[in-house]
Amino acid sequence: MATKEELVRNMVKDRRVSKEEFIKWLAEKGLILKHTKSWEDIIEEVTSKRGISKADLETFLTEKTSSTNAATSSAQLPPRDTMLRECKECKSLNKRTIKTIAENYQSACKGGSVYDLLESLNIRTMEDIYRAFILKEYDSTGTYLELRGLGYYLAKEFPKFEKEARESLSRIKWREDLTSGPGGQKNFDWVAYYDDDTIDVMECKDRNKPVDDKDLSGYLELIRKVDELKGSGFYDVLHFYFISTSGFTDRALASARVMGGDMGRWTWDKKLLRRKNYIDIHLIAEIDGELEQVYPKE
Repeated sequence: MATKEELVRNMVKDRRVSKEEFIKWLAEKGLILKHTKSWEDIIEEVTSKRGISKADLETFLTEKTSSTNAATSSAQLPPRDTMLRECKECKSLNKRTIKTIAENYQSACKGGSVYDLLESLNIRTMEDIYRAFILKEYDSTGTYLELRGLGYYLAKEFPKFEKEARESLSRIKWREDLTSGPGGQKNFDWVAYYDDDTIDVMECKDRNKPVDDKDLSGYLELIRKVDELKGSGFYDVLHFYFISTSGFTDRALASARVMGGDMGRWTWDKKLLRRKNYIDIHLIAEIDGELEQVYPKE
């Protein structure tokens, strides 16, 4: 049976509830938090106090899941055969993308062709793929854009690495925590792990306003901190992908150009005191329903 802490941590990892929603619900239950800056602070306080029981948490999460499912199932889906046929024709849905989604959904997946792989998926996984790649729906958890982001990476970026003879891609993890400093962790939407201990990291934002320079700088600083730990047994970040359905402000794009120049390579140690001191930045926006890189220009 899951503990209180495990319930909250799973809620955070699945992004079923925003921090603001959870804090509001706790306040309604009479628990006013002293520290709300990070999820770690919230988890520690919730699990150490008696004001909120495990039963309270289970009831809250059940109600939240039910309301989320109702909201995301509003569009009437076609028969399964139609979904399979349409998904088969989607260029972003190659075999590696389908297998990676199935693995992270813990869904069975087998077969030699794209159609066979799709046909073997359970209904929940198949419907989410259809909503993400064909209907291109919005959902409050960000799931559908994250699936499309994975498709972009594996259909457009990964083939380039194969031609460059990069080390083998060993796994891709969804909503993965990366260490960003002593006692600090940050959850990223996708992390691709390669056999030479390098990683590519992706963050997706599905919202109705462009990403500004402050948001961009904040994420880049986090990525830099993750990368700087590579000499201590952690991973070496090569590429950072930032996907936004509403694009990026002019100030954000200008800031990226100042940091990464025309090629998108952000170098922060000009004296070259370390083995590797750069990360390649990729800013991707949704344009006419498709994900396209807007910086650096391809």
